[in-house]
Amino acid sequence: YETNVEFGLSFYGPEDRARLADAIREAIEQGRPYDIEAELIAADGVHRWVRTIGRPVEVAGRVVRIRGSIQDVTAMKLARDELERYRDHLEDLVELRTCELRRQSQSLRAIIDNIPHLIWLKDVEGRVLAANRAFAEIVGRSAADLLGKSDQDLWAPELAEHFRHDDAEVIASRQQTTLEESLPQCPGAIYETFKAPVFDVDGSVR
Repeated sequence: YETNVEFGLSFYGPEDRARLADAIREAIEQGRPYDIEAELIAADGVHRWVRTIGRPVEVAGRVVRIRGSIQDVTAMKLARDELERYRDHLEDLVELRTCELRRQSQSLRAIIDNIPHLIWLKDVEGRVLAANRAFAEIVGRSAADLLGKSDQDLWAPELAEHFRHDDAEVIASRQQTTLEESLPQCPGAIYETFKAPVFDVDGSVR
């Protein structure tokens, strides 16, 4: 038995040979089965991946032999490795694309924050999706704090209703428009406001 084991282990590289030897020893001493994937070097020098399975057979509480099998899993191993390489490559591409989108987003943010005009983007429910620094300063909040806020959260009820009415007309008409509006933060100032719908890929107003 020992000769057969030693002969069988000789077809494996040092690392896999040690793993298998440990597994066999534990199977004999502790009755623990094993299921190991390892690289086998055949007599003709060809490298193959095999799955070797061992199940201890006990008689009267003592392991008397190990029943097992060896299955050639080379094709499966190569396919799995190729899939892993493809996944890693895909993850790299996603990371590169994410970095590029982040850079573009930062550039766009820098542009709109340095425009002195008030710039904002709202969804059809009137919630703020984006706003520049000038708009945030007028409202008296940070740009991040504006996200998700509605006109009712930011303006007096009458003014909020006025803005919502103008937005609703733009959404319904699906046309851009230019309005003259005033803000309580700047008494006497008249703002020329340009409003335009933003369309989704299916043609609906976002």
